[in-house]
Amino acid sequence: MDAAKPHVDTRTAIGAGEGGEPLVELRRLRAARAELARAEAENVRRARAQGLS
Repeated sequence: MDAAKPHVDTRTAIGAGEGGEPLVELRRLRAARAELARAEAENVRRARAQGLS
C-alpha cells in the first residue's frame, strides 16, 4: 500500500457494517423496497375497490 494514498474501505464508503457484505445488503434493501411498493399498491387497489380512495 502506498503511504501517499490511504486505503479506502468501500464498506465504509457505502455505510455497510464491519464484516458485512455490501452487495448482499444492497440487494436485501432493494428487495425490501420492492416488497413494500408491491404491498402498498395492493392496499391502494383494495381501498379503491371498497370506495375508500
